[in-house]
Amino acid sequence: MQEEKGTPRLFAWADQVAGLSWTGLHRDDEWGWHRGRTPAVEVTNARTGVVVLPLGQASPPHVKDADVVIIGLDGVIDFLVDGEKFRVGERDFLTVPAGCVYSYKNAGMGNASFVGIIIRTDAWPSTNQYLNEAGEVVA
Repeated sequence: MQEEKGTPRLFAWADQVAGLSWTGLHRDDEWGWHRGRTPAVEVTNARTGVVVLPLGQASPPHVKDADVVIIGLDGVIDFLVDGEKFRVGERDFLTVPAGCVYSYKNAGMGNASFVGIIIRTDAWPSTNQYLNEAGEVVA
């Protein structure tokens, strides 16, 4: 028996920008952690979206039980993955294996953005846990 195929979908950038949200991310109401994201695009065992980082903003450390592929769109973003620094620029790719603690910050002089693709083949949906300054999981 043949599996049913999915339907191709186009997610136009203009529609994504119109749906940009500046709330719903851990600690996004605190200065230094302000960041936005477009509505998630979900397919079987994967999710993707665009993260926008205004000047001087960052994310708290977090860990996923899924692999993440980062694609730089504009600006410069420094990622810290298990203690190792990676600078992601326009059209650069970075892979973050499942289980790695990572954070990111805008390292440029203007806004920065990237595409994050979360991929999990053994189970779905993936989980995401944020860590405090001591490296402990927080709600």
